[in-house]
Amino acid sequence: MTRTTNSLSLGLSTCIVRPNKFDPATHLPAFAAAGFEWIELNCFLGSDDFSWDRPAQVAELACIAADVGIGVYSVHAEGGIGGYRGRRSEQLAVDVLKCFADLAAELGARVVPFHAGLDATQDRDRAECELRSSLDMLSHHAAGLPCRFGWENEPIGLSTTEHLTWIRDLDPETFCFVLDNGHSHIADTTNAYREACGDLLGSLHLNDNDGARDGHVMPGAGTFDWNGFMPWLASTVYEGPLMLETEARDQQDDLPAVLSETFTAVEHHILRR
Repeated sequence: MTRTTNSLSLGLSTCIVRPNKFDPATHLPAFAAAGFEWIELNCFLGSDDFSWDRPAQVAELACIAADVGIGVYSVHAEGGIGGYRGRRSEQLAVDVLKCFADLAAELGARVVPFHAGLDATQDRDRAECELRSSLDMLSHHAAGLPCRFGWENEPIGLSTTEHLTWIRDLDPETFCFVLDNGHSHIADTTNAYREACGDLLGSLHLNDNDGARDGHVMPGAGTFDWNGFMPWLASTVYEGPLMLETEARDQQDDLPAVLSETFTAVEHHILRR
């Protein structure tokens, strides 16, 4: 049976356990006990985050998630393409993202957040051509899968308007937009994305920071304007969970307390707005 969401469903990225590796047997029951209904399986750091390439580990995750009543809404892909591919060739970076779409489909996830932008080492025309080719390959791979690639904001070399125009030109069955309000807070693009993203919004990365550094702290611990953001979100057609992407690297000795504090922060700064 397909698990459904509503506007008050709460989700949590597994990056909350960094610098530790996500362990479904240890962490999923704790997430559920704290009140979270969904997770984003965050594999941005590859197997340092979770052994995503080991079938036994993936099967264990699926089994435990079902047992504790948590759904996997999204799978954050490792690395990215274009300006985010690192030392990989562009083709290898594309192939890695394809693997994460397959993983998301296996887990019943709906969105595969990823990073993409222009390669600053190339002239713009060539960088745009390469990125469009990569996106076309991803779209072809995702066709027929129950998930979509979610292109996260603040891409290298593209303005807010250009970014959303690129997404609108892609197949809506295979691509959507993921809004990370922490990134937009630093870049001062939150209002621009709010005004223009429309029905492209497929998932969220909710977190806070001081407007200068990507701290990924819990809501209310930074300077983001939740009072202005949440009424806008409530007015959109977005139907996914309120997905938190926060970290607590120096508090892993008492993760249950961190989870409880995070849930309380969500209740105060997000759900009551």
